[in-house]
Amino acid sequence: MMRDSFLKTAWRANRSFPLLLLGLLLLNLMLYCLVQFWGEPEVLRLDRVHVSEQTRLQSQKQQSAEGKQTASELERLIRDMRAFKERIPQRARFSDLLQELFTLSSESGLEISQVKFDPKELPELDLLRYSLSYSVSGSYEQLKLFINALESSDRFMPIDTLSLRAAGRNGIVLNLSMTTYFGREGT
Repeated sequence: MMRDSFLKTAWRANRSFPLLLLGLLLLNLMLYCLVQFWGEPEVLRLDRVHVSEQTRLQSQKQQSAEGKQTASELERLIRDMRAFKERIPQRARFSDLLQELFTLSSESGLEISQVKFDPKELPELDLLRYSLSYSVSGSYEQLKLFINALESSDRFMPIDTLSLRAAGRNGIVLNLSMTTYFGREGT
């Protein structure tokens, strides 16, 4: 009851004060609703946009760094290809390869009886690829010397496959296939 008398007294003494309080209360309620139903979702949306933009920026930075790395790798590959092509003799030098194979086998005490070769053009690389296969027979030491001589050669002739089989009492047959490359004439 005392409360009712206080409100009545305040109302009679100054009508604008309770109306001001009621207005401020309504304004406060409206601002709360505005923030709750419009402001908070907007802040969350902007936060998601901010996070996605940061992620995109980090991704672009990483791709840019990878692009620089890829460019340097490409430059290295171009240099390697030039160095490779400089080591490749012209096709007219094919007989020199055969001569070197026979010389290396002879120096190891071995004899090559027949060399099979299969040439194939690689126009995209402007090269000729020769696949060679042959057999030699001898002692283990002789075969080891021969393989070492092939590996020590200045000529680029990697061994693709190698197989050994027994041949008689003290002999071993070594079957080799290798690939080598030649430049086409005029390149």
